[in-house]
Amino acid sequence: MSEVTAATAQSSATRTPRLTWPPPGIEGLQGAVWPVISEFAIGVIVLALPLLLAIATPQQFWSLGAFGQSWWIPMATTLLAFVILVSASWRLSRLLREAAAASRTGYSAGTIAVAASDVSKDSGFVLQGARQYAALGPTERRTLLRLRILSACCYLAACLWVPAGLALALLLAAAASFGNVGIWILTLLPAAILAMIGTIARVSEQTLTRRLKSGAAGSHSRSLDHEAGEWIENMALAADDASPGGR
Repeated sequence: MSEVTAATAQSSATRTPRLTWPPPGIEGLQGAVWPVISEFAIGVIVLALPLLLAIATPQQFWSLGAFGQSWWIPMATTLLAFVILVSASWRLSRLLREAAAASRTGYSAGTIAVAASDVSKDSGFVLQGARQYAALGPTERRTLLRLRILSACCYLAACLWVPAGLALALLLAAAASFGNVGIWILTLLPAAILAMIGTIARVSEQTLTRRLKSGAAGSHSRSLDHEAGEWIENMALAADDASPGGR
C-alpha cells in the first residue's frame, strides 16, 4: 500500500461522518410534540378551572354558585375545551402514527423521541458534537438530549392527567369518598408535580445551552468555517449542474 493510499484510508477511518438532521423521512416530527403540548395545556385550563370553581368550591346553601346567574359559563367553557382537546388528541394520534411509521422504517425510539422534542432545531449538532456543543463529551450530550425528552414527556403527561384526574375525582366524590379539597388535590397535584419536574429539566437544559453558546463563540466560528468549506465542496460534488453558479 502506498503512502498516499494509507494516508487516505487513515483519514477516512478517523473522519467522523456527518449526519443530516432531522433523519430522512421524519422531518415532520421535528419538534412536533411541543405544539401538541401547548394545545393540550390550553384545553385542560379551559376545562378544569371553571368546573373546579363551580363544583369543588364550598358555597352557602342560598348561593347560586361560583358563577351566580351566569350558570352557562361552565357549560360553554366545557364545550370549548372539548373542541380544543379533540383537536389536540387528533394531532397527538397523528404524531404517534408518524412515530410508528418511523419505527417500522428502522429508527430507534430514542432517535424518534429526540426528533419530536427538538423544539430548538439543533439536536443534530448535539448528537454529533458540532458547533457550540463541540466542547461537550458524549455523556454530557446524552444528558442534554435526555433532559429535552424528559421535559416534553412530563409536560405532556401533566396535561393528559388533568382530564383523567378530574373525572376520577368526580366519581369518587359521587361515591362520598372525596370532599371539595380532595377533588382539587387529585385533579391538580399530580399534574403540578409532573409540570415541576418538566420545568426543572427544561430550565437545566436551557441554562446549559446558553452557557455553551456564550463560552464557545471562538471555537464555534472556527468550526463553522470548517463545516462551511466542507459543505461547499460537497455541494460541488453532489449538486452537479443544478447548483447556482457564482453569477
